[in-house]
Amino acid sequence: MLIAPLGYQADVVVGVGKNRTGTNFAHDLIDAIRVSRLEKSRLAIAGGDIIPATYVDEIRHAFPELYLEYRDELLTEQRIIKSENELKLMRAASKIADKAMTAAINAIRPGMTENAVGSIARRVAMEAGADYVVRDRVQSGREMGQLRWPFATSKKIRKGELVSIDFVGWAKSYGFDILRIGCAGRLKKEQRRLIETARQATEAMSQALTDQNEIASSILQLKQYEQDGFMISAFGHGIGLEIVENPYLFTGVPGRVRRNMVLCVEPVVRRKQHFASIENEIVVTQGKPEVLTKLPIIWD
Repeated sequence: MLIAPLGYQADVVVGVGKNRTGTNFAHDLIDAIRVSRLEKSRLAIAGGDIIPATYVDEIRHAFPELYLEYRDELLTEQRIIKSENELKLMRAASKIADKAMTAAINAIRPGMTENAVGSIARRVAMEAGADYVVRDRVQSGREMGQLRWPFATSKKIRKGELVSIDFVGWAKSYGFDILRIGCAGRLKKEQRRLIETARQATEAMSQALTDQNEIASSILQLKQYEQDGFMISAFGHGIGLEIVENPYLFTGVPGRVRRNMVLCVEPVVRRKQHFASIENEIVVTQGKPEVLTKLPIIWD
């Protein structure tokens, strides 16, 4: 039974026998449980991170003998392994992100605002078929790598500054998430070295993410680049219907990756006050990963 307060598109939804389209989700859910004679049953809640606690309280109050159990892993386990059709959709979404990023990087000029660069990426992505762009985090100079709001500002990019673009959205309901670094001018030697180290870290981490390999083994690959003042932190996550899905690619996270997982790999490189990260989307295979992100690393 589907409960959709705002209605739904019946011709594209499958597996629905009955529906409720009222204006009070909690009351409709309580009514659905009663109609289905499940007042004394054991029910699972998948999606505990988004269902309001007040709804759960109302259900428990209405049915004192009902047992509710949070089972988010029921959906998580299904989502982490992508079907061939899902992979096809994600490859197409990645191409849209690549096109938008290319346009944004190529447009960078001294005097442009960060907002202007992000607007170019958004426009190109939407024209190419994106559903929605949720983030175009554009940061330049010493602002790179900082957690701040808004993601892009009216700050003007200075000549010679590096510009980091983290671009996130959806196309045909599947996410894309990539990051590249451009420059308002020609790269200096140290800037090039910083970006090159970020590339090496991303590729080394990705190469170790083969079917059944441990997440920790991938993270260990980063140690070889921690020299000459470079500090590298593992970072990454799964992607699919949501931008951030399991598994997480952090230090201390247990587990193994499996074939047909789609991952965003983006270790963070820091040297003194400088920041760099290169983010690629990859598909886990039994050998060398399939890299969905086809962008160059360095724009000259």
